[in-house]
Amino acid sequence: MIYRNQQPEPHAGPDGPGRLIHKMELTIPNACSCGGTVMIREDAYGVEFQTCLSCGHSSHETSNMSADPRNALPIGTLDGLESFGWPELDDGIRHFVCVLRSQGIETFESCQGGKGHCYAEPTIAFHGDQAEGPRAVAVALTYGLPVVGLRRTWEVRSGEMIGPQWEVTFQMKADDWIKHATDRSRSVQTSFHDHA
Repeated sequence: MIYRNQQPEPHAGPDGPGRLIHKMELTIPNACSCGGTVMIREDAYGVEFQTCLSCGHSSHETSNMSADPRNALPIGTLDGLESFGWPELDDGIRHFVCVLRSQGIETFESCQGGKGHCYAEPTIAFHGDQAEGPRAVAVALTYGLPVVGLRRTWEVRSGEMIGPQWEVTFQMKADDWIKHATDRSRSVQTSFHDHA
């Protein structure tokens, strides 16, 4: 049984005080697929964070997405986008998670992928009906994200099928994509000024 302390305290993220994080943190040994210890905590919006202390894999489960008043950016907007992420998210997936969550996609697990991680490639899992997967891809493509796949999956736990859930995968990590996009933008600007 998991007990949570309902006394919130401010959590200082990289940009200063942010979301309210409950004081209670719970650790569960051998709970990650890598065999590592998982730390669990819940914030004031009902988002439960799970982070493996060994491999860094993180997931988050939202009990009520509409309860989060910040979930309302116009499509394509970059201002305020990072407020949809958390410090616990891997740098290699944070921007992609922020984009999807800013458009109401109910993500619950993400991983930047690679050696020592739960997924081979950058992956975000999310809830939704048949239309939610294509909608998430449309959001990602509107932002120019390097989407390479979309799948509908079921997990089997103790002989019971759990799901379905959606998973969207990306060609490269978010931090590499941001660097690539920034370099490409600079190249286009330089080329434009050279021809002007």
